[in-house]
Amino acid sequence: VRLPVRKLYVAAKEGDEWVAKGELEGPFNQQAKNIGNAVISADGNRMYFTYCEKNWQNRMICNLFLSEKEEENWSEPIKLNDEINLPNFTATQPAIGRASKSNQEVLYFVSDRPGGKGGLDVWYTEFHKRRNKFKSPRNAGSKINSVGTECTPFYDISSHKLYFSSDGQIGLGGLD
Repeated sequence: VRLPVRKLYVAAKEGDEWVAKGELEGPFNQQAKNIGNAVISADGNRMYFTYCEKNWQNRMICNLFLSEKEEENWSEPIKLNDEINLPNFTATQPAIGRASKSNQEVLYFVSDRPGGKGGLDVWYTEFHKRRNKFKSPRNAGSKINSVGTECTPFYDISSHKLYFSSDGQIGLGGLD
């Protein structure tokens, strides 16, 4: 028996209601992989998302992928480099921001890679469009990451603020 996998779906706003339109068209949804955590760049031409599969130890490992819009269609997904998708560690939950000084695209993500402060930490890498290359990922630091778990980053472009959930900070409890 094959368990169902997670997929990307589309909804459209019709009046005051959101209406389901089915699976996202393109080369994304696959039979054997869970997909999720998609984010689209401000210009609508780059989509980052996560594929997750169990490894040989039956541990779920997620990796970040990129698809770019070519006219009206999305390109075949490309797995981001091994610096971002460190082998045998999870990289998931992408969010897109902007570097305040260089105005380059910044990709935030969550990972359990070595060098973190706790369970899952928020990491980031800057994308240089001219060079078509990502910088080495960096941990977002102790103002964001704790000995607990940080997840679900969201970058508000208009306020230049990063929002995230944490169970390692003082709050109401859980991932708040």
